[in-house]
Amino acid sequence: MKTLFTKEELEEMNILTDYILKEQNAIDNYMNAKNLKLDEKKLIFVIQPTQENIDKLIYANTVINIPVKIVDFSIIFVPAETQEIIEYLINFDLLYKFDLYSFNMDIIPIDNDLFSLELEDSLLEIYIENNYSSLSKLANVLLKFEVAFGKIKHVYIKGNNAKYLNELLLKKEEEHNIKTTDEVLGMLIFDRSADFITPLLMNQTYEAMIDDIYGINNGTITVKKNFVKTYFNEEDKKKRGDQEIKYSLTSDLNKFYCKLRCLHYLTVNNYLFNLHKHIEDLKKKGRGSSGEDMKAINELLFEFRDMTKMVSYINDNIGFLKEIFNTMEGDDYENQKMKEYLLLRGISQTDSELFYMDYISEKKDFNKILNLLILESLIQDGIKNYEILKREMLNVYGFQNIFLFRNLEKLGLLKNKVVVKGLLSQKYDFGKIRDKLGLYNSEFKGSKRDDISYVNNGYCPISLKLIEKIGENGWSQISDALNLIPGETKFPSNESEIAIPPEKINTIFLVFIGGITYTEIEGIRYLNRKYKKIYDESNEENKIRKQFIIITTNILNTKKLYASLGKNFESIYTMKKYNEDINQPTKKK
Repeated sequence: MKTLFTKEELEEMNILTDYILKEQNAIDNYMNAKNLKLDEKKLIFVIQPTQENIDKLIYANTVINIPVKIVDFSIIFVPAETQEIIEYLINFDLLYKFDLYSFNMDIIPIDNDLFSLELEDSLLEIYIENNYSSLSKLANVLLKFEVAFGKIKHVYIKGNNAKYLNELLLKKEEEHNIKTTDEVLGMLIFDRSADFITPLLMNQTYEAMIDDIYGINNGTITVKKNFVKTYFNEEDKKKRGDQEIKYSLTSDLNKFYCKLRCLHYLTVNNYLFNLHKHIEDLKKKGRGSSGEDMKAINELLFEFRDMTKMVSYINDNIGFLKEIFNTMEGDDYENQKMKEYLLLRGISQTDSELFYMDYISEKKDFNKILNLLILESLIQDGIKNYEILKREMLNVYGFQNIFLFRNLEKLGLLKNKVVVKGLLSQKYDFGKIRDKLGLYNSEFKGSKRDDISYVNNGYCPISLKLIEKIGENGWSQISDALNLIPGETKFPSNESEIAIPPEKINTIFLVFIGGITYTEIEGIRYLNRKYKKIYDESNEENKIRKQFIIITTNILNTKKLYASLGKNFESIYTMKKYNEDINQPTKKK
């Protein structure tokens, strides 16, 4: 992971060191160095706060400092320490082995239009533990954005935590007496509790499916070295090809991937096939030394200059697509897709319990079953015989999942269907919300990308529909639907200023509490491209354009969601106490 720390900067922080290790595989590289020198008095590792990195440091500390202590080990966690890691160190009596320092990065620019606090447990903390520290951090970040870009003029709110965050921000604005002549046109604060359905849906866009398979962290995925051709050359062939590496997906390093990431996976497949075929045809013609043919190749690859590199990127993504298609083989994928479709369309299913029992008995993918179970519970306000299904899942997949089920029940995502006087209760009427907002596009066909609903095969997530409405005529015309969605609602009384803003290019912040999915990110990027195209093609003298910037507590998928909600540990060493101590070296025993 790249970092801005230098030895001089660390010394200014009163952190003295003889050697700084900050590469992705810093610990492994140091331990495997051929000419390992142990004359350094102090080593400082700038690393991500993962249990794997801590285990490696413990091993390195043991190997180097036994039988005689030679080196002091110190750690700076980037982007910040986590409670889970501190608990891990304390529970195993390891805290004294290292000097720990705090250097919190409150916001990370994942991409030009995407900023994240990378607080993976924000949803657990806010909605289960009633810990609102992440909202305070988010308010501080928004205050910094206002100082940099101008005060936010119009505010849209959906959800109770969204209202609380806005109140926090207003209080901080008053405390710091923010004064600026610049203005940001608007901001939407969106509470994840207003749309828990979207994270559960099967992914259809390329980047969302990459995240589902590999797990994208800070713009990179971990793959085998011999799997990606862009990293493989003659020198690499002499090394181990099964070594895991970080493969970058960010726009500054992988422009080719960024051309594909927002597309439907079928569109990516067709594009790569045609591009690969076209390049092969040009290469064959190029062997005839035709100047015109070589010019055609150069024009096609002008952004990449190097045809070998271009072909490598194509092969990399063909490999990723093969992995995607492998996950879709067999009847399971189509059955899950059909059940999701029927649920979203509100079509009654009489064999639902049998469907789940069959999948559980065959020990199918736990996350996929749980996704459908929660989806059905949300859309149909509960599940018949839920307790029986829950017991069967715990028996088959392990009773350690009891904490996950407990927290999902606390969130209201899983519950028994209640019958009142022979009628099924319906506190959350998804059908009415779907119809009033027009979430389902019945005209959608295949992977055609002329409507925002392409991100979910014709279904537009609630969050994206609300954002789209802000970009058009505002929320005043959909107030009935907004009242059906849980949580507080607020929008400006003078929405005409949003529809026809004064500036040529107007920024609207989209703030997600509890996380945003890659499906939602792709939908927002679709809107940005749409508004840019309208702006570029307009001949009007006073033409205007809106652009959205995403600010989120974290990027969410169901694997991360379940991993976070499945945690169960009590704090021994409180974060308050830890924060008091962290800026000083830990005393050793």
